[in-house]
Amino acid sequence: MKRPLLLFFSVMMCTLSLFLAVLPAVLVNAQAPAPSPTAYITTLTGVNRALVLRVRESPSLRGARLFTLQRGQIITILGISTNHRWFKIKTKDGKVGWVYRFFIRLAGGHISNLATLQ
Repeated sequence: MKRPLLLFFSVMMCTLSLFLAVLPAVLVNAQAPAPSPTAYITTLTGVNRALVLRVRESPSLRGARLFTLQRGQIITILGISTNHRWFKIKTKDGKVGWVYRFFIRLAGGHISNLATLQ
């Protein structure tokens, strides 16, 4: 009686160890494909918080001044600089330039949805 029971448990242990050895490989292959690296990119709406905000040609204090925004002026945010400190913006009249990000209040959305621009 002991021998058949021992044989049964030996077979069960071998089967279980084989199953556990193969299971991780099956699970890895059965996982859903990873999402594509391209994020959902959009534009956002922002409002100028500064009294007067200079809009620049490039995302730097060294960039030439193009024009200014007045407090409360609504803009469209087209993208964000690689250092995440500057927004590329477009005004209602079509002017485009760069502003320092911390002077703009987002009217909705999140900056992670913006394209990173040079």
